[in-house]
Amino acid sequence: MKYIDALKKYNEGKDKWCFPRKGSEDYLNVSKMMKNISKNKKDKLNLLNVSGRNNNCFFNSIYLLVKDNDNFKKFNSSRSSKIESGTHLRKYLCKIFIENTNIKKTIKKYKTYLELVQFYLNDSMNAEEVSQLLSVNRREIKSLKKANIKNINLNNDIEIQKLLKNVFLVSGRMPSQPEMSLTINYIKKTYNIIVLQIILNSKHGNSSTRDRTLNIINKYNYGKKNMQKFDIDLLTNMKADIKNAGIIGKIRRRIGEKLENTINHGSSSDSLLNSRKHYNYSVIITDNTHYQLLKINRKILSSYNDLSDFILHHDNSFTFSQTNIRSSSK
Repeated sequence: MKYIDALKKYNEGKDKWCFPRKGSEDYLNVSKMMKNISKNKKDKLNLLNVSGRNNNCFFNSIYLLVKDNDNFKKFNSSRSSKIESGTHLRKYLCKIFIENTNIKKTIKKYKTYLELVQFYLNDSMNAEEVSQLLSVNRREIKSLKKANIKNINLNNDIEIQKLLKNVFLVSGRMPSQPEMSLTINYIKKTYNIIVLQIILNSKHGNSSTRDRTLNIINKYNYGKKNMQKFDIDLLTNMKADIKNAGIIGKIRRRIGEKLENTINHGSSSDSLLNSRKHYNYSVIITDNTHYQLLKINRKILSSYNDLSDFILHHDNSFTFSQTNIRSSSK
């Protein structure tokens, strides 16, 4: 492949062309594409389907990321009450989020979300309508109502702390965006793991225009498990559907966009830009209802270079599977 051809591929989908400076990391990435180092590589993707019981699939996914981490194992061994599932992890995190030493950061994350819930409920919207707008479930909104969200003073930190303490005790809540954001920040700071969350075919919105990416993937994986012995041609057609829909390319682009946004546009973008290779990276795929870890080339945690190689790889050869994972380490 000529350099100009590699540069074209590297700049696909970008508003402005990037001409990397010779010797820079971007230049080396383009050179890799030009040399076609990964020409014969077949990417192996595996969705790890964790339990969604009590709407804890996000936290069950996070637990899989940290349970084998040396620092986590050392911390967990010192506890009388061991963290052995996503449910346990969520309870622990919710407890520390509202501790006096952390409450200001927690309130900062939650403030806009709580203001929206209060506004919508006081505007006579019901719990179902509010939950759809904010991509949570009715249990989350009803727990906020019961904690008196409609009447509390959201400029009073003590009142917010009391409200969140009551809400966090309620099981079965679908985690809100601020709760997930606090968790992702905690995992990054404590275990040097950056979680990239990407959305494929959200179940919210107009059904006629809804993305069907996960439907196609799930149909193929179901076929692999249940029809392989009976209809190889049908399974081959299902895999062709994934190729023809450009799904692997879409996953690469979404991960690339999320990675770039996390490194270059986050609140700590300067430090991340310089230290991005010091972190491990993981990908969670969601439809805003269920959360699954994406295992890339047999790894649930990837180095920056490995993840970049996957993103930049343009071959459409792949294997795709789905594995059901227990929620507990017992």
